[in-house]
Amino acid sequence: MTGDLITFLRAQIIESRQHILELRKLTAEDQGLTEPWTPEGFDPVMVDLDAKQQIIDLHEPIEGEWGPVCAVCHTTGADGDRKGEYPCTTLRLLALPYADHPAYRQEWKP
Repeated sequence: MTGDLITFLRAQIIESRQHILELRKLTAEDQGLTEPWTPEGFDPVMVDLDAKQQIIDLHEPIEGEWGPVCAVCHTTGADGDRKGEYPCTTLRLLALPYADHPAYRQEWKP
């Protein structure tokens, strides 16, 4: 389950980027341009996707006392053991907009 959510999220980001690139291409063709055109409206979406990718990268699993824990969200006990659940709430929240996707799993809900 741990790697599956990260794989799922990365696939959604890749798919979203491909849609944006296709929209840019179609928009350029509609405008009679031969080069891809970057309307300002697409820039925030690409920045958002980049930020989500960075969040996913930060929340990669590390080894904990009883299995994987989030590299950011885990707690470290007095004995030095790492504790926490994985996938963490941050990754679960990132996946929530895709809850209607056929590959989304109910156990990923926050």
